[in-house]
Amino acid sequence: MIELQTIWGWQPALYLFLGGMGAGTFVVAGIVRFATMSHKRTICIAMWCAIAFLAIGLGLLLLELSAPFRALMMWQSFSNLGSSWMALGAWLLFGAIACCGVAAVSNTEPLCAVLKISAEAQKTLGTLFTSIGMALSLCVAVYTGVLLMQAEGVPFWSTGLLPLLFTVSALDTGVGFFGIVL
Repeated sequence: MIELQTIWGWQPALYLFLGGMGAGTFVVAGIVRFATMSHKRTICIAMWCAIAFLAIGLGLLLLELSAPFRALMMWQSFSNLGSSWMALGAWLLFGAIACCGVAAVSNTEPLCAVLKISAEAQKTLGTLFTSIGMALSLCVAVYTGVLLMQAEGVPFWSTGLLPLLFTVSALDTGVGFFGIVL
């Protein structure tokens, strides 16, 4: 017999929203960066905001754990990657924040000047880490849907279309936020 989930606080809903919005915002910023560099300031702001959304979402996710500081032992979860969607999602989120962070730094010209990063290195790092960050961000967007799809207690969520829905929603909120920043 499947037991239905009836009690959920506001943190998971906000985490899923912020994770999706952060992922979508970074993907949209990356697309605009590769399509045209005429909105450098907007791209930079969107990238930094995407990181903030992802980090706040990660913080909310950690608050849901019974022992949040055990997340510091995340490196031990490599053995669970094949069987735990939570472990895989945590690594995807961590990797996305790290890669998006390097991309954001390399797309922030004043910061690159302070850090004495050459224009060539800035361009190379920006292209490489924006691409990786976009891929990881898409994986984070898909992951949120896959995670909910695995909840057997909610029959409405048990559909293969849920990851697609969450990905489209993430990109939609990313476009919306990018439009606000623009």
